[in-house]
Amino acid sequence: MVRLVKTGADGEQQAIDVATINRPDDLIEIANLGLTLAEGKQLLLSAHENGPTFAHGSGPRRCA
Repeated sequence: MVRLVKTGADGEQQAIDVATINRPDDLIEIANLGLTLAEGKQLLLSAHENGPTFAHGSGPRRCA
């Protein structure tokens, strides 16, 4: 599970899950621990889509 966590000055936390990554319990090759290209792209896309909304409490910022 990959989760974005926002902690306010008062210590209050808010969290949003951006991705779930499943790996078999019996991994033999250490090379299989990392993300696949597709998983990495999905993680970046989800963080990009949810990050600004989550951090600022509004929609994505747009340039004028």
